Amino acid sequence: MAELRERRVLTLRDLADKSGVAADTINQIELGHRKPRPSTLRKLARALEVDVREFYAELALAGKAEAPSSGPTLLDKVVEAALQDIDRDRKTTNREVARQGVGEGAETTVSSYAGDKVQAEFRKAGVPDEYFENYIWPLAVRAAWANLLEQERARLREGAGAEKDRAGATNSSDVVQAGR
Repeated sequence: MAELRERRVLTLRDLADKSGVAADTINQIELGHRKPRPSTLRKLARALEVDVREFYAELALAGKAEAPSSGPTLLDKVVEAALQDIDRDRKTTNREVARQGVGEGAETTVSSYAGDKVQAEFRKAGVPDEYFENYIWPLAVRAAWANLLEQERARLREGAGAEKDRAGATNSSDVVQAGR
């Protein structure tokens, strides 16, 4: 965060004034002596004009000598794990419904293997389990659902466009046939 602040040529006081977060709090966060609340991160991200996800990736890598140079970030991995777990839950529920019949099935709980695996990576990076479970994982699940909904919306738009094209073609052929 200090790097982002310094790139924008802001002092602690400038960032405090711009974000509404106390300069002492910002200093403690930058030094790693304090874990910021999500609301604090949102205020700071807004003031620095960055996406709040940049802070989560930075916090996950805090204490590492340097960030990995290639491959997916921890943020990418946690969202992918959430997508895998959502997919696993859907498949398990579908199998259970098919096995027991629609409406008769009991709820099924599936262990979040992908989530557990990525949580271990966050643990290695020094992120406490409580922080992962209370902040990072719920955000990742929401991001995963948002991705799925966006994909579904795009699919529906494509389907509606194709349907409109077919309807237009049918109407033109009706006009041609009527003119004969």
